[in-house]
Amino acid sequence: MHLSKSEFAAEFVIAVWVFASVGQQGSVAAQTGASSTSSTVASVRVKPKTGASPQPFQLEMQPPQVISDGSRFPYLWTTRNGTALLEVATGGRIYHTAEGDLNLFQSGFFISRDGLRTWQPWHQPAVDRTAPWIEGGEIQLSDGTVLMFEYMVDLKEKGKFEGRMWRSRDEWQTIEGPEKFSVSVPRFDSHSGADNGGPFPALPFHRTVLALPNGDLLATVYGQFEEDTTPSEYQAIMTKSRCFTLLSHDQGKNWSYLSTIAFKPVEQEGFGEPSTVRLSHGPHQGRLICLMRTGRVNPIYQSESDDEGKTWSPAHPLEWMYSPFGHRRSLVGTDPDIIEMHDGTLVVSFGHKPDFMDDGDFIAFSTDQGETWNQVTRLHMERTMAYTTVQEIEPDVLYVTYSMGGDSTLPQPRWKVVGRRIIVRRNPEQPN
Repeated sequence: MHLSKSEFAAEFVIAVWVFASVGQQGSVAAQTGASSTSSTVASVRVKPKTGASPQPFQLEMQPPQVISDGSRFPYLWTTRNGTALLEVATGGRIYHTAEGDLNLFQSGFFISRDGLRTWQPWHQPAVDRTAPWIEGGEIQLSDGTVLMFEYMVDLKEKGKFEGRMWRSRDEWQTIEGPEKFSVSVPRFDSHSGADNGGPFPALPFHRTVLALPNGDLLATVYGQFEEDTTPSEYQAIMTKSRCFTLLSHDQGKNWSYLSTIAFKPVEQEGFGEPSTVRLSHGPHQGRLICLMRTGRVNPIYQSESDDEGKTWSPAHPLEWMYSPFGHRRSLVGTDPDIIEMHDGTLVVSFGHKPDFMDDGDFIAFSTDQGETWNQVTRLHMERTMAYTTVQEIEPDVLYVTYSMGGDSTLPQPRWKVVGRRIIVRRNPEQPN
């Protein structure tokens, strides 16, 4: 059954029953709604291990909440107390560097202190003057202090970079900064250009900053090393990138290269836009799982580390089983965002670029610590920038942010950033 777009928009409560694998040795089966135009994804079965039972979910999707008209590229942060800060791109922005001005995006901020039910514009003098750019790293330390790292860390000399960070000690009532932090990656080479056709004299400090048990901070980032010279299919001026880790022993003031996550020049773009989670449950407690973009029409790849990021498993492309007869296709998406729910379930949000000819943003689940990916929900069918964020804002309640630009037939997108609450319920086990 295929619903029209107007029928899809009216369908706010969706029950999705998916039978998740608990693992075929060495395989990855991930399910998305990549080609579905229905608001309900049919049940599929993946052969479980002997004695395992299916673990279906029921998802209740509430209506999307418009947070900011005319904006794109949402990135959501939440604290342990439930305060949420949303950053969006509101228009053109001039970013000042030693090498000259780069035309990027202007940041806008919204804050919620009532469980993400309402949002208000957020202004602070320290941020209004020199706002951090979209999708930098953020972490809340054990004492409650929130550290915010800007996305673009400027090149100062070969292998040496300098960035800006801010801190808040009171749930973003006030903010201190910017203050400088340094990064050392001796083999880094910023020979690749930016996707706007200009130079990119910076290291992208992208999303994930994790606290390790010994108090060190670990960041997963991306860029090019000296030997990464394969041209990107997307832009001739760009070269394919790798994902790697940085380590800080002093709460983010100084960072140094630790390890490479994935480096082969695969797909359109190589490896970029990493998002990483540290498992806190189950037999693989402490494992790091990193999901990475590889292109605009290519699969998301996954790699794991069991030694706090020092070494990583070979990256592999994710795929999903869309048929009870075992047929599979790639899990395609950009800028994946991965979290662990309170019960150990993993969730990833991601989107489709226009090139893929299947507009929409999605979420998918893993119930076996990333061994397989299954249950998927299409969030909408409009044009999107394909940049999303997902958070668990209370037990079994997800909140996903994404951008919508209207029907792809429109001559110009009409962008808006929305948030959507999704209630996740486990259903009784179903027979095979």
